[in-house]
Amino acid sequence: MFDIYLSIAGSSELLGSPRMIKLVEEMKHRYPNRYVLFDVPPVLTGADAMAFAPLVDFIVLVVQAGKTSMKDVKKALAMIPKEKILGLVLNRHTAPVPTYPRKQQPKEQGRS
Repeated sequence: MFDIYLSIAGSSELLGSPRMIKLVEEMKHRYPNRYVLFDVPPVLTGADAMAFAPLVDFIVLVVQAGKTSMKDVKKALAMIPKEKILGLVLNRHTAPVPTYPRKQQPKEQGRS
């Protein structure tokens, strides 16, 4: 699977526009007992995430296992206001599935 991020001309301006500000505020008030999640392009690929950051309460940074370097994680975290960072998600991590020894069934007595 390839990661392709298409750039829309003026997208960061759209994300920071008065209409987007109004939309985000409306969603916050319309759904006060729910979490509203916005998926935006990666912080380091353009201005979109940083233009949208002031509109949201918190940010969850998604890090791709085996691809995103620690240097890039630190760089992205340095760009985001610390009070907005809710946490990180490690995406596409593959770990071996633990196997447990099977319990041996007791042998039935009286059989030969």
